[in-house]
Amino acid sequence: MLFKKIVAFAVSLAILVLGCFVPTFAVELPEHVFPSPEFNYGGASVLKPEISQQYDTQAIRVYYEYSVSGNGKVLVGNSELAIKERGVLIKAAGKNNTELTVSNIGKDGIIVANKKQNFNECWKLDSANGKLTYSVYVANLNQNDTREISFRGYIILEDNVVYYTETVTFSANDITNKDIANIFRN
Repeated sequence: MLFKKIVAFAVSLAILVLGCFVPTFAVELPEHVFPSPEFNYGGASVLKPEISQQYDTQAIRVYYEYSVSGNGKVLVGNSELAIKERGVLIKAAGKNNTELTVSNIGKDGIIVANKKQNFNECWKLDSANGKLTYSVYVANLNQNDTREISFRGYIILEDNVVYYTETVTFSANDITNKDIANIFRN
């Protein structure tokens, strides 16, 4: 309820600052959307050049991270919730306009790499800041592959609410050439 009042105040303030005359209204937002866990895209990497050349292949590893409590649960506001599932949705970019969501898995070429158990595999916990990082590995690409791939991380918590990261799109060649280096790990 407090959030709804803040949104209404922010809309009123924006109207005042912009000098526009627009009726003020409160926006109804689903209660489960706020607060949300700190869950982000963490970067991407490719094989080292010598490995890529030796095996005549390339691969992309995409990283996602979220905040966890001392007992490994996801922090959502003042609550700690267990993870039910985590994963990465993947599709060839530009192939279609279907949104990368859990409900669209299997549609228009959308695939998923996910885990519903053994969350202690394919991860790294930074105990200093409480960030857990997990990743997915896409293999069998060409050394200078320019095909763009879209990725979107998600987690499903014990209350069955799905949280998503932003969708990112790039090719192995983009990372290798660091054309868009600001979104990749160093």
